[in-house]
Amino acid sequence: MVTRDHSSPEAYCAAVPENQRPLFQAVRSLVLKTAPSAAEGISYGMLHIAGTLNLAAQVQHVSIYVNPEVLDGFRDRFPKAGKSCIRLRSMKDFNEADLAAVIAAAAAHGKGC
Repeated sequence: MVTRDHSSPEAYCAAVPENQRPLFQAVRSLVLKTAPSAAEGISYGMLHIAGTLNLAAQVQHVSIYVNPEVLDGFRDRFPKAGKSCIRLRSMKDFNEADLAAVIAAAAAHGKGC
């Protein structure tokens, strides 16, 4: 289990392990660029982007949690996604266009995950 500081979004991000930081920051930057008015917080021990998604640095991957109704529209782009989770193991999995589309759809949906 990964233990990190959950007191604020800044503390959470600073505690992301060095080997995951580039991927985590790439996803976070894309989220903030795609949904600039969404506020960051902490929810369920993860970085929470209000009304949009949750973002977590897990032991072996970075997870993006969105509402299942949103993710259902992108199953062709993310065939290995879980019910509401997209897992990225490395920057090879980072497809900016596909991820931006999911983030934009999640922000428009507005119900979070």
